[in-house]
Amino acid sequence: MEPAAAPQEAGPVALGVMLFKSPAGDTENDWRRDALRDGLNTQLSQLSKVKVYSKEFIDFLTTRKGLTEIEAATQLGIKKMLSGSFVAVGGTLRIETHVVDVASGVLEASYATTGKDSEFLDLQNQLALGVIARLNLPVTDAEKQALLAKRNTNEDALKLLLESESGGAPARQAPRSALPHWLAWREALQPAAACAQEAGSEAAIHDVLEHYRQATESRQIQALAMLYSDFPPEQQAAQQRYFDNVRDLRVAIDHIDVAVVGDEAVASYTRTDDFIDTRTGRPMHAAVRLTKTLRKENGAWKLAGAK
Repeated sequence: MEPAAAPQEAGPVALGVMLFKSPAGDTENDWRRDALRDGLNTQLSQLSKVKVYSKEFIDFLTTRKGLTEIEAATQLGIKKMLSGSFVAVGGTLRIETHVVDVASGVLEASYATTGKDSEFLDLQNQLALGVIARLNLPVTDAEKQALLAKRNTNEDALKLLLESESGGAPARQAPRSALPHWLAWREALQPAAACAQEAGSEAAIHDVLEHYRQATESRQIQALAMLYSDFPPEQQAAQQRYFDNVRDLRVAIDHIDVAVVGDEAVASYTRTDDFIDTRTGRPMHAAVRLTKTLRKENGAWKLAGAK
């Protein structure tokens, strides 16, 4: 009798987080739509047995190809789709989260999370823990403890950070023009020479992001501006507002994904800021998932400014 084959380890659970909806006409809280989604992406992507699909690919399929969220999730191979809505009133935030099985279209879970705006990141952690519990996702003790750790944050500081990256525009308008070309490139399977060129470009882009991290951490507007092909006045003003309200800033960038097509590229990464809020004197922590477009100009990669 042949020995029984060793059981195959199950692959990661494939998740997709959709854009959270806000009440009609509530443009003041538009930034939360991306902040909530980015927070869930950031938290869940840290789990070793969970694969979180990039929001850029989901948005490309829904906005540029006109697919429904279910159709987009199916095309990407997402198994569980997270969506939701929120209402912000009087310093209190109520978030409703829905979990849908993509293959069957069945609503598997629906629950609400309520808390103070001043505890925004803790609410995001609660959302992630709720998803883990309701889907019975595999999670290590260390990963769960990281999610349970209380983080000090401030709604206004987080908003200033997001606005510093988008020039005051909603974060969902972040440039992503290279994505359609990258998807086509992946399908066409470029030859080895192109792959080698891409690897060199990815290394150069990682260097740009490190210089961006250093310039941000040192709060040097001019050093930051030199990394951009265009650094419009509204983005400079938004960046300065953020710098004016933080001190002892420490910036970390990790979980970097880079897509390169010729002289265009897209970089997605998790940015984590720890700082003292100058208005309250309190230590703060903020983690967001960001995306930037880059272009090669005169042989050097430059970040594209907010439009």
